[in-house]
Amino acid sequence: MNIFTYEDYKLYLRDWIEQRPKKGRGEINAMAVHLGINSSLLSAILNTERNLTTEQAFDLNIYLGHEELESDYFLTLVSIERAGTYKLKDYYLKQKQNILKMTEKIKSRIQYENAITEEERVVYYSQSLYSLVRILSTLEQGITLSELIGLTKKKRQQLLDVIKNLIEFGLITERDGHYFATNKNIHISKESAHYTHHRSNWLLEQLQHSPNSSKEDLNFTCPCTLTRSDFEKIKKILLDSISKTHKIIDASPAEGMACLTIDFISYLDKSN
Repeated sequence: MNIFTYEDYKLYLRDWIEQRPKKGRGEINAMAVHLGINSSLLSAILNTERNLTTEQAFDLNIYLGHEELESDYFLTLVSIERAGTYKLKDYYLKQKQNILKMTEKIKSRIQYENAITEEERVVYYSQSLYSLVRILSTLEQGITLSELIGLTKKKRQQLLDVIKNLIEFGLITERDGHYFATNKNIHISKESAHYTHHRSNWLLEQLQHSPNSSKEDLNFTCPCTLTRSDFEKIKKILLDSISKTHKIIDASPAEGMACLTIDFISYLDKSN
């Protein structure tokens, strides 16, 4: 059962019991024993305006086998019903929405991370050419092999090998000599074992491209000294800029490709 689809914890519990073996016969009594209360009291809680106490809800989480985020959501649903003022209820309603947003992020991350197998990820993140070809295949008109050769300056056979693997991974498809990205999305988190490879590959790609930079390109390197508080201020400015950048990119048609790499690294003593 997916608790995150429920707004009412009592309805969730009644459905949970209903879906147990023998339609939940004896389940209320087992729950009540676990909570140390009378089964008639638990029945009243499930079917009247009475509510679980916070302590009972916490203990019931263990019985239901909830994971951490499910436990937080269940406790929040109980707290919403127990809230004695509109302000407190509104606080828990906002907390509920924050948990739901978090579940969507986790669900999206899992979908991204499961898009290709671990063996395929090892290959994909072995060199920047894989993500380069795939990103170029998101162009609205797709990309041809001759265009890839011209843009990447890579050898024909090297590109054909990459294209073959990307097609096998289900990340691109070929139509009339053009390569197009599929709907299969991938994402790499900072915790991934492949994150360092991905970053270093693209940093190297940027450095190799640097001698051919045009006036349109932006290249900026700024070693400097500053205070710890100023470092945090500048980091916030950069994070805000990245957020705005994503919004622009998401709304933009795929007419061409660019690559943004930002490194703002503190050499301050982190022990203080």
